[in-house]
Amino acid sequence: MKRLLVFCTGIFLFLSGVGSEPPEYEYVSYDLEDESGYAAFDCTPERPVGTTCGHDWVQLWEGGPKWATMNLGAAKPEAAGDFYMYGGIIANPDAVWDGYPYKGTHANDDPYSKYGVSGKNGLVLEAEDDAASQVWGCEWRIPTREETDSLLVMCTVTYDKSRRGYTFTSKEDPSLSIFMPSAGYKIGSTVTSVGRLGRYLTATSTKAPASKPSDCLTLYWKANSSFDEDKRPESGKLYTRYMGMSVRPVCR
Repeated sequence: MKRLLVFCTGIFLFLSGVGSEPPEYEYVSYDLEDESGYAAFDCTPERPVGTTCGHDWVQLWEGGPKWATMNLGAAKPEAAGDFYMYGGIIANPDAVWDGYPYKGTHANDDPYSKYGVSGKNGLVLEAEDDAASQVWGCEWRIPTREETDSLLVMCTVTYDKSRRGYTFTSKEDPSLSIFMPSAGYKIGSTVTSVGRLGRYLTATSTKAPASKPSDCLTLYWKANSSFDEDKRPESGKLYTRYMGMSVRPVCR
């Protein structure tokens, strides 16, 4: 009899709670930090803008990469930042063939010991040779040629004469954009064409055999001497891989 009474009391307490306000929960988020102390990931919903390892990004189209808001080594969007060789991770080196880290013996018309011309569809930088991966860490990297192709397709491209560079505005959401300055490039120890020319590295090497070091693919543009718009940016432009070029990182 005592057992039955306890059982019935339990049912009454359970039924009396039906329809009452649900209990309040306290939500707690946890940051996963890398060695530098930056939170690499967070638990917030997906959104078109954010920060990874201390660097801001904008996702310009759904499913696309997250583009950094400034160049590698820059402190603001209009700044040039640092210059890197294709496959080099040292900032602002003297841009000479002898300083290129993967020069080979020119055997079989392939002048490179790594990222040569043997890849039918071009080779892509490994993380250990990717300046963005090495300098910013986390998920940051240099964009591929396919991603710079998509940048020109998925964005409205507008020349900004006052800031001397291009604004890439999302066609999906015009409130989202990035600015990329005409930072010039480095040859030898000299930086040239500042304000007129943009030469941004992609992670993709050339698809065609070459016996000279002109086989990395870049995002490129050049304004005329009056700094007016002269040529729309072009993705996949070949350029000498040991020259110092700008890097605009992306992440996933």
